[in-house]
This record gives sequence, structure tokens and C-alpha cells, in this order.
Amino acid sequence: MKINQTKVHGQTIEYYDQGIGDTLLMIHGLLNAKEGLEPSADILSKNFRIIVPDLPGYGGSDQFLEGESHEEFADFLSDFIEELSLSHIHILGTSFGGTIAIDFASRYPQKTNKLILRAPLYDSNQIPKMISNDISKSLIKNITKPVILQKHIARIVCKIYADVVEKKTSDLQDQNSSEVLQKTTNIWLNRMNDERVREMMRNILINLLYIDLRPQIKQITNETLILWKKGDHFVGESGEELHKILKNSKYLEMHGKYHAMINDNIDVLTRRITDFLNEQNK
Repeated sequence: MKINQTKVHGQTIEYYDQGIGDTLLMIHGLLNAKEGLEPSADILSKNFRIIVPDLPGYGGSDQFLEGESHEEFADFLSDFIEELSLSHIHILGTSFGGTIAIDFASRYPQKTNKLILRAPLYDSNQIPKMISNDISKSLIKNITKPVILQKHIARIVCKIYADVVEKKTSDLQDQNSSEVLQKTTNIWLNRMNDERVREMMRNILINLLYIDLRPQIKQITNETLILWKKGDHFVGESGEELHKILKNSKYLEMHGKYHAMINDNIDVLTRRITDFLNEQNK
């Protein structure tokens, strides 16, 4: 996909921009980058204008946020959208990107059309103990050596995305992870060599361990599609609970290998998204 750059508050933001039609902004997850959404974004661009930014501190974008709250990222997206002269667009958020999308839709309803949430983290109780313990021990403590930090991050990535979550390893190859997942993880790990990015990530993870977005969810009235992987071992079976809280939402459970269905069943996934976006508003 074509890579573009723009400036937000004087900082460089790199993003994909492809296709014509209604605009769908796709937000990548915590341990990811725009490349992780490229396979599905490329297909969706046949029917929509697809925009996929690297969040600040990720991929090709400059780091200029503290990362102390998801609100920072939602506010950034509002400024990014204005920079591109967009308004009332569809929003899709994956995992932590879904966390940002929930906050964005609740505080910027005038800029949001339809909302798609792929296994968002909206309540810290969703996080399995073994992963939250790893986050606490490995990331929140003062780990300053990038090599050590990268090993801990790789192990957490395996636990979040891999088929056999109990298997402890820092080698993504051992988990038969997809080529795209390996690529985006390497991009992300390389950014962790930047001390500012490491501090931002530490702040994000602290925030996620105490997050509760249910009050914001109750404020959202946009038509919403909730996509959930059956047996998702990172966010559990909390998709149906989200569906009950979120007014005007549809819930679709799908089979897949990875958390948030990263590059799983791409044809089916993109068809469901396309059908939802093409439905007439109620």
C-alpha cells in the first residue's frame, strides 16, 4: 500500500491512504504497526478509502506522546483527522486500537460514523493473570536495557498471539506466527531502542492494568460491529458483555488463530466489515 506522510503538531506521521469511497480509519494495536493491518486494509480499499496511521512512537511516526492515557491517542487521532480534512468517518480499532476507538467515539461523536471493534481491551479484568503478571514484572519495573526488554516483550507477544499460549519462549518462530506478525513485531521491537518509546510503552501498560471504559461505552450510540475471536486467550470471552453494554451494536464471533484475528480468515473478515459498512443507517 502507498505510504504517505503528514505533520501533526509539527511531528511526522506515516500512514497508508488507498482507495476511494467512504473513509475507514483503521487503528493498529499495542504491539503492532500499520503493516499489521495491511492485508485486510488492502482488500477493503477496493470498496472504501482506507487510512491506516502509525500511531506516535510506532513504525514510521515520530514519538511525541507521553502515553499516560488512551485519551492522548484519541486526541491525536482527532488532530490527525482534521489535518487530512476528514469528518464523520468510519473507525475500526484492533485490540488496544479498539481501546482508543472506544474513547474516540465517546468523546468525538461528531467525527465518528460507524464503529468496528476487533477484540478491544476495555476492562483490565479481561487480561489473564499470567500476562498481567508478566507486564508488571517485565515492563513496569525499571528495565532500562533494550535487549532485556525486547526479550520480555517477545515472550508477551507469544502469549498474546500464539496458538499455544502456555509455551514460554522468546522466539516467535517457535510459535508458527505469521510472516506479517513477525514483521510488525520486529518493527515494533526496533522502536523500543528509543528510550522515549520505552517510557511511553511503560506508561501505556500501567494505564491498561487499571483501565475501565464501561462508562465511555455507555455513551456511544453509533452503529457498532463487535468482532471477537472464539476463545481469545488475551481478552477472553468478554465480547458478549461488551455487546450488552454497547447500545446499537452487533456481535460476531469468529474462529481464528491469533488474538483479534490478526490476518486470520481475511476474506471472511473483510466481507463482514464491508457488509456492515454498506448497510443503510437505521
